[in-house]
Amino acid sequence: MIDKTEKLCCGCGACANICPVGAIEMRFEESNFYTPVVNQDKCIKCGKCLKVCPALEYKSKNTQEPVCYAVSAQDEERKNSTSGAVFPIIAKYILNKGGYVCGVAWDENFEARHIIINNEKDLYKLRYSKYVQATTGNCFSDIKKLLEEDKYVLFSGTPCQNAGLIKFLSKDYEKLITVDILCHGAPSPKVWQDYLKKNYEKDKITDINFRNKNNGWVRCSEIPYYKTDCSSINLSNGKEEPIGGFYGAFLKHRLSNDACLECKYKHVKRPADFTLGDFWHFYKNKEMNDGLGLSAVLLNNKKAEKIFNEIKQEFKSAKKINMRNRYNWIEINSKSRATKKRKTFFEHYNKG
Repeated sequence: MIDKTEKLCCGCGACANICPVGAIEMRFEESNFYTPVVNQDKCIKCGKCLKVCPALEYKSKNTQEPVCYAVSAQDEERKNSTSGAVFPIIAKYILNKGGYVCGVAWDENFEARHIIINNEKDLYKLRYSKYVQATTGNCFSDIKKLLEEDKYVLFSGTPCQNAGLIKFLSKDYEKLITVDILCHGAPSPKVWQDYLKKNYEKDKITDINFRNKNNGWVRCSEIPYYKTDCSSINLSNGKEEPIGGFYGAFLKHRLSNDACLECKYKHVKRPADFTLGDFWHFYKNKEMNDGLGLSAVLLNNKKAEKIFNEIKQEFKSAKKINMRNRYNWIEINSKSRATKKRKTFFEHYNKG
């Protein structure tokens, strides 16, 4: 059976979805991060959870030299997205085919959860970044059912979540489109919930946005975290406050999961069809950056190239970028995120 103490566990939930007797539950209360908790009375020792775990074994079929574009959607679209608004364009492409989109939304408790939508009016729930580890719930199983019904499905998540889904499905589906992100690490959902309870009246929170564009496309790592330039918690009394210390700790990798510290997916050969993220390399390039957001788009296989060519006309601009020997332009290659302050923080946090 799966070992919840395994430090490589990314919390993707593939094991919980594959378990034939429902003996595995993903919870964050005990370990600060979503990890599998096994009901020993139910477990039948079938070993399916071990076979599906992407942390134990995963090999991508994608290219080591993806095609890269710097992309900006139309202005109105970008105002309601974190960076260049590529994800909503891909999502609309799938929804217009009668398909389904799975991405991360806030629930009523402001926990980050993957949900599945099939109506464009619900797309707003999946917009914007949620800088906290999200649970996939039963989405992997639901996605498989939809694919078996010959439906188009778009899945968006971290690289490790994509790897978990791909291993869970165990075969290629032509109508599955996957998107991963240039991930900065997955902060603890337990710390996030404690932070909200400690600093805000949770029942008065109406919305949370880690990356608003009140002042345009702002590189948050270059400004003090306590300012309102890019993060906001909206309250029922009409006030807007910055997220504050949690955001600053996230930027400095002090809240990330153990698996994030030496992430096995921090390289160019990605799990998903598309890789999306902010193209910060061009932040000070006035020709490329108009202040509303710019995305790096990596097309990791022929399927992604085909879809991108079909939706290309929807973008305001899409410039092909030669990335050979230039991958330091985006947060994609491996480097350790382990810090002494992260270790110290969790030592104190776990003592209360």
